[in-house]
Amino acid sequence: MQVPTDILYIEDSEDYIEFMKRAMAKVNNSLRVNVLTDGKGTLQYIEQATSQALPKLILLDINLPDYNGLELLAKIRASKVTRYIPVVMLSSSENPKDIRTAFDSGANAYLVKPMGLAPLTETLNSICNFWLNHHQPVERFAA
Repeated sequence: MQVPTDILYIEDSEDYIEFMKRAMAKVNNSLRVNVLTDGKGTLQYIEQATSQALPKLILLDINLPDYNGLELLAKIRASKVTRYIPVVMLSSSENPKDIRTAFDSGANAYLVKPMGLAPLTETLNSICNFWLNHHQPVERFAA
């Protein structure tokens, strides 16, 4: 059984996952974060998720071992279940083509991964503050 999740974080780098967990704990220790490390597992998670277990926000890396994160983003947007969940791309890529493709594929935001705990914590604080506290989910206004 899946439990309610605030953030679904999709990242394959174990080092960056640990780094992110430390920063998340500084931002809000009560956030429920589910970490997945590949596209296939993410698609299975989404297919099996109940509406109560769906995340409020998805943080997605581009470079994943099985799916390109941009391909995964397109699949997330194509699903009726997940199409309105905000997706923030967090990537080491500063390539303008990747950034453009991310927005064309439905990303709500694109950020280059901050290096250093303080910059990452500050970035996560801004992301969480906006997307979890101030953003009005589209499904609240659906007819």
